[in-house]
Order: sequence, then structure tokens, then C-alpha cells
Amino acid sequence: MELIPENPVFVVGLPRSGTTLMRMMLSCHPHLAIAPETNFINSWMRVYGHLDPSRPRDFELFWQALAQSDLLPSFGLTPEAVRREVEENIEASWRGIFTAICRCYAARTDKPRWGEKTPRHAEHLETLLEWYPDARILYMQRDPRAVVSSILAKNWARSSRFPHVHARRWRLSVRAASRQAAQDRLMMVGYERLVRDGEGVLREICAFIGEDYHPDMLTRADAPRYRLYPDHEESLRNFPVLKPLNPASLDKWRGHLSPVQTAIIEDQSRPELSALGYEPVAGSAPASWRIAYLGHRMLRPFETVAKLPWAKVFKGGAGTMIRRLLP
Repeated sequence: MELIPENPVFVVGLPRSGTTLMRMMLSCHPHLAIAPETNFINSWMRVYGHLDPSRPRDFELFWQALAQSDLLPSFGLTPEAVRREVEENIEASWRGIFTAICRCYAARTDKPRWGEKTPRHAEHLETLLEWYPDARILYMQRDPRAVVSSILAKNWARSSRFPHVHARRWRLSVRAASRQAAQDRLMMVGYERLVRDGEGVLREICAFIGEDYHPDMLTRADAPRYRLYPDHEESLRNFPVLKPLNPASLDKWRGHLSPVQTAIIEDQSRPELSALGYEPVAGSAPASWRIAYLGHRMLRPFETVAKLPWAKVFKGGAGTMIRRLLP
């Protein structure tokens, strides 16, 4: 089956780099429906990548896992509707399933053009551009010290507590995005510029993705409609991206990071740190940060093993691998 050409808009970047803010701004455009995080390529395909959805048995094994998860209900979708989209309008493939989820989300919000926001899809830019040659990708670029400070403050279940891990990931991610930006299908969006000049940056983004600028993107008055859980009042009250843009918040990391943490982040994020205009502040770092850094490096493998999603690996990956071999 020949697939219908798609021109989606993807929002990627490191976690805590402004991807949610950008998703909300784009979602308030009358033509754009940017789905929340599917983690489709970086998580679902990573666990179930040994399956081939074009084979009916493999498709059923994957679909059982997807339909029993809370992903589709959290988007306001039913497994039946998404499966019908796959079978009737697309094809049984990883690309087809991902497209069906995003298309159904766009239909639910009554928007003609779809997109998706998963920060970690920044690690899979080649796959996105291979699947959708006419796609446009917005890569959110933010000061690595602010990114790492925010990640450490959140203390997510699988988030590393070691700053050098996030700083190195920032450096490699920015480097990969810069290469793709040279091909004119990816635009690097500076978070700091967006906060200081929201309308100006949004107009540049609209020109890049081929849409007219709409003032609702800046005001985000309709943003509560596009939250992951739109009926959850507590999340409405504590939803930072509904607040006005505040340039004063850009340097909050200075009061949250220790001098040693700052020195480690700056060391691990060079040379991209300076190339993107972020001024180092640590200066000549004391010997103590080298000792801390070496300690972090030694402990990191133990943290990696402890934080692996073992239940998902065994139940999802190993479980389906065994079941597909059974008669």
C-alpha cells in the first residue's frame, strides 16, 4: 500500500529544554495538532523492535501490549480507532502505527496537520526524516546548565543524579541536531531567544514549517485543552507553560547548582557550550571537581543497572520474544 505523503511537525530536544512550551504554542495554532509524548521510537520500538509488525502474529503481540497500556487513553483515543486507522488508511509497520496514533490525535482535536513531541526522539532524527521526508523538526536548544539543573531538581525515576551524564548527552545531542540543521529540515530554536522575543521567534518558526503566524500561539489561552490530562485541575494550577514568558527565570540555575556541578557541566558540554553563545562562569575549576567527576564516572555503571526498566524489558521484550516462538 502506498502511504499518503505526510508533512508533520516534530518537537525534540533534551528533557527540560522547553519542548512542552513549544508544543503548547504550536498546539494553539488553528492548523496544528501536536501530540504529547508517545516515546514511540525511543521506548516502544526499543523494547519491541525484535517484532515485525508486517507479520500478523508479531503485530498482534505488539498491539496487545499497546492496547493494554495507558498511552492511547491518555491521549483521549481508543485502541479500536487507532487500529482501524492502521488497517484502513496506512499499513502495518512501525511508521504506520506511529502515524495512526498522531493522525487520530489530530482528528480528535479537529486540526488538519499533525505533529508530535517526544524530547528523546532527538536521538532518532534520521528515522523521523526517513519516515517523513517532508517533515519539519524543531529542536529546542537551551543552556546546558539550566537543563541539567532542572533535570536534577525533578529527580525522575530513571533520571541520572550525575550531572556529567546529562551534560555529555546535551553536547552529543546538540552536535547531531546541528548537522541536520544544515539540511534545512531541522530548525534549532533557542529557548532563551524564545522567552525574550516570543513573537519574533514564533514568526520564524511559522515561516520554517510553512504556516501563517497566529497570535494565539503566544498567548496560549487555549493551552489547557491540549494538556495530557485536560480534566485534571491540579495539573492546570501547576502548569508552568501556561504562565507568561519570564526572562528573569533564565538564570535560576545559578542559584541551584553548586560550583562543582557547574564546573562539571561546563567541562562536559564544551565546545558546543561556547559555540552556541553560552558564557562559561566556572573559570579555572578547583581540584575538587575533578575528584567529584571521577567519583561520578565510577558510580555511573551501578546507577545504570539499577535504573533499567527491568519489568518492561522482561515482560515486553523477552516476553513477546518467547511468545512469538510458541505454536
